[in-house]
Amino acid sequence: MKKFNLKNIHNYGSYSANILDIWYQGNKIVAYVEGTYIYKIEMIIKNDEVCNYYCSCPSSEGGMGFCKHLSGIVNYLKENEILEMESAPIQEETIDLNLSSSEILEKFRVTIYSLIDSYYGRINCYNSSKYLETIIKYTKYIDNLLKKDKIDEAFKLVIQFLNVTTIVSVDGEDEYNEGINELTYYVEKLIDEYNYKNNIITYINDNYKENEVSTIGINLIYILINSVETKEDATNIIKLINNIKKGAYYKDDLLEEMLNLTYNYVGLDEAIKLANKYRDIYSVKRKLVKYIEETNNQDKLIKELKKQIKESGNRDLYEKLLSIYLKDNIEEARKLLLIMINKFYRIEYYKKLKSISNKTKMNEFKNEILNNLSKNNYHGRFLLEIYEEDNMTKKLFDQIKQYNDLNLLSNYKEKINGEYHTELLDYYKKLIINKAQKCYGRNEYCEICRYIKDLYQLNCSSGYIIEMLKNMYPYYKTKKAFKEEILRVLNLEDKKKFEIIVHDLDIANK
Repeated sequence: MKKFNLKNIHNYGSYSANILDIWYQGNKIVAYVEGTYIYKIEMIIKNDEVCNYYCSCPSSEGGMGFCKHLSGIVNYLKENEILEMESAPIQEETIDLNLSSSEILEKFRVTIYSLIDSYYGRINCYNSSKYLETIIKYTKYIDNLLKKDKIDEAFKLVIQFLNVTTIVSVDGEDEYNEGINELTYYVEKLIDEYNYKNNIITYINDNYKENEVSTIGINLIYILINSVETKEDATNIIKLINNIKKGAYYKDDLLEEMLNLTYNYVGLDEAIKLANKYRDIYSVKRKLVKYIEETNNQDKLIKELKKQIKESGNRDLYEKLLSIYLKDNIEEARKLLLIMINKFYRIEYYKKLKSISNKTKMNEFKNEILNNLSKNNYHGRFLLEIYEEDNMTKKLFDQIKQYNDLNLLSNYKEKINGEYHTELLDYYKKLIINKAQKCYGRNEYCEICRYIKDLYQLNCSSGYIIEMLKNMYPYYKTKKAFKEEILRVLNLEDKKKFEIIVHDLDIANK
């Protein structure tokens, strides 16, 4: 007997499956459960985790979904041992290495297609491990061809296997990728051990000059890119990418790879020319800035940053340009910061402008900024940050009152409390009572009580909170949870007073 403690990878609570039979063999749990019909379940277990699964019920969609029956098995295994069946000895399937490549390909195709779920048209999660096992088994044919120095035939067979695998859908990304990797390993081997790089380049040129490059072609190109070691290698791959029909889906990625090769192996000036040519690609623009930085040509960099800012308005570009101006052109830095403040509404830019401006100049800037904000109701919170930064407490408090927002008030309470203590307490009290009128559920009660607790931090007078709670009585009198949360935040003295007033008010209202 064997016991498991598996993680339930989907939450179906304590669902209990009606299990007719269950056993464990090798690394697989097999069970039959009764539902609308009798369903078969299979789970592959590794290190006490479900790594693959299958249920024949409709909800599982051929193993794609983790259904309640699978969850029920996991729950059952937490409390019960199951019978462990003796595994049959594994017999290695003999393969006929004398088959022709066309016969091998046909057998491979038939085997892979036999794993496809006929209803859903893909290889399900359970069969995905068999899919990987099949690919590994058939690579023996490739090894055999290489031993016989049939290099061209081995490469052709790899491509044909890839053609089969890339047109099937597999539920199990790891197995799918591992399967592709098992095959592309042989392409890498052909390059490293058999000097086959030029042959692969010729194959790509022949197949994708007129036709758009496929997934297989992309895989081959990336293998070639990873094999580049010299300027000559890079130049050949760049020429290859230029020659083939890239297609919309792969075009930008391939052009960026071509740019990387140019920068890494050909030269900085050539990379800048190429980046300018393909500057419509977002990532290429960023690389262009990096390349120009390396030339130490400040004027050219400023010109490029201004151009890209005009095209995209990206904040990172503004900040890069600002960093240049801050070093040797404070006047331009002020102008740019003013633009950035009115565009991005960030207090750190306001503080930076303040730090590099005299009082008279900053007052001019501030008037312009405030005038702009007065026309834009969407950035009132930024206005609050300016008032706080410049100690304009009355304006800060007046602006906050426009929102009737307790959370906002709480954020600025310390700033306001010193000068407007009484007014702040009264406004807090008003908002708390208003909010109490329309709150339901413990989460909302907790939120209100957090603001009641704020009143202690504001040094309210003794009895202030109790008087407020008297006014709030209609809103918590029938809500036990509300009263419990209020008691949690009151100090010891106020707890006793609160219990007394609730008792007295309850009697008065009977």
